[in-house]
Amino acid sequence: FTHDGVYTSAAANSLYATIIGEGFTRLLAAGTPGEHELRRPLRARNMEGAGQLPITREMLSGDWERVAPAEVGGSSFANHFDALWVTKTPGAKLTFTFTGTRAWLFDVFGPTTGRVKVTVDGHDRGVRQQVDPWSYYYRLGGLELAANLSPGEHTVTVELLPDAPDRSVPIEAAKKANQYHPEAFAGVALHLGAICVLQ
Repeated sequence: FTHDGVYTSAAANSLYATIIGEGFTRLLAAGTPGEHELRRPLRARNMEGAGQLPITREMLSGDWERVAPAEVGGSSFANHFDALWVTKTPGAKLTFTFTGTRAWLFDVFGPTTGRVKVTVDGHDRGVRQQVDPWSYYYRLGGLELAANLSPGEHTVTVELLPDAPDRSVPIEAAKKANQYHPEAFAGVALHLGAICVLQ
């Protein structure tokens, strides 16, 4: 079923496909073709109105580089992004306007990801950072910027701060995994792929 305890084998994938196919066959036989009225969402705060906005050069100030194909630290994220906007310069900013009630960043985070100051509609909304025990390698992430805003147009600014977050936990994890390289944790950076919003 699995060779490593995480990812399914080809035989397991085939088994899944068979079971799902049988389930769809039963569903199609039980249903009646035609229009059906949708029930109320299970949760009032569902993601029905979510969408992605591209990051453009006009939204950026300071030193940014467009990296295409989207690669960081030897890993490719081209299945998710056409390109990444990368900065290693404190003070570099992303500023965008959106219509909705929530915004977050779809990004890549890892050893060099820095702390950011978030401003929404001219008000300081605090500092955010992405650090966990697995931050010794790069992977996809989401960085919450603003939520529960009043419906309407909002302006968000994200600024890379000069001081690095506490990386002691991922450094220790990297050492245990025999993958610690001090230079990999040097400096601060952002690797941004897209802006996500909820209307």
